[in-house]
Amino acid sequence: MTTIEIKSFKMELMEELMSIDNKEMLTKIKAYVKKIKGQEKRMASFPCRYTTEEAKQLLHEARQRTEKGEFITQEDAIKQMEEWI
Repeated sequence: MTTIEIKSFKMELMEELMSIDNKEMLTKIKAYVKKIKGQEKRMASFPCRYTTEEAKQLLHEARQRTEKGEFITQEDAIKQMEEWI
């Protein structure tokens, strides 16, 4: 999409929003937009880029958690996912 097309699309969206008088609907739209923007920010950070030292530190911390028993088995993870669905 070109810059002009994006600006035009934004204007159309603004017109649609301006035509809505229902506060509850506007609140839901606002929350949804914030949610999408948050997802967009997280996706912009992919792929994860760690320095070698950061990766080693993360691995060390993960191993420590495992040694302390702070993990779940694959079976338990699958059960949790099935409960979500």
